[in-house]
Amino acid sequence: MNAFLVVVGILMLAGTAGADYKECRQAYRDKHWDQAFDACHAEALNADKGEGDKRAVLRVAYLYMRGRGTGRDYNEAMRWFRKAADRGSGRAMSQIGYLHKKGWGVTRDEEAALRWYKKSAETGHYLGQYNYGINLVGRAVRGSGTQEDVVTGYMYLILSKEQNRGSVRFREEAVGHWMGVAENHLTYSEIDEAKRRARKWKKGTE
Repeated sequence: MNAFLVVVGILMLAGTAGADYKECRQAYRDKHWDQAFDACHAEALNADKGEGDKRAVLRVAYLYMRGRGTGRDYNEAMRWFRKAADRGSGRAMSQIGYLHKKGWGVTRDEEAALRWYKKSAETGHYLGQYNYGINLVGRAVRGSGTQEDVVTGYMYLILSKEQNRGSVRFREEAVGHWMGVAENHLTYSEIDEAKRRARKWKKGTE
């Protein structure tokens, strides 16, 4: 009997957590920012204790970063992005890289940004692959990187372009632009090598 009550209690808690996240997600999508912050923050605190939906953690980080439903606070944004990254969020890792690159909530550090973009890219997240790719290509074009950076950057841009996530405009315009920049600095054999590496990377994650 006691075991039965424990199971029922766990199911009730799981159902409540799911309902709380649905409120968070819906208010976020509807741009009802005050409601979104309250719901997402409450659910993120529960997630921090292992009881809520971890997706709320990432939403809270964005709300702090953009100042929606609460005052803009890059330190809090970084704290919540790190919590999400600790749970394996590739998107959070990419945003931590972005905050390092901008110097928002942390000292501006492009090398730290690149390390976080790489971590994100390695999870397979399209945004991390894009950011890591353009930063490798960009620094090589500026003369502070290597030819290998261009090849590796091009590989990650290929992977980002092939992702089904993100807007079509993002893929076609932003990724396409940087692929063109990379191609202008690559030989045909280097382009083929980047494509080969991309195929190998995909095969290794399937």
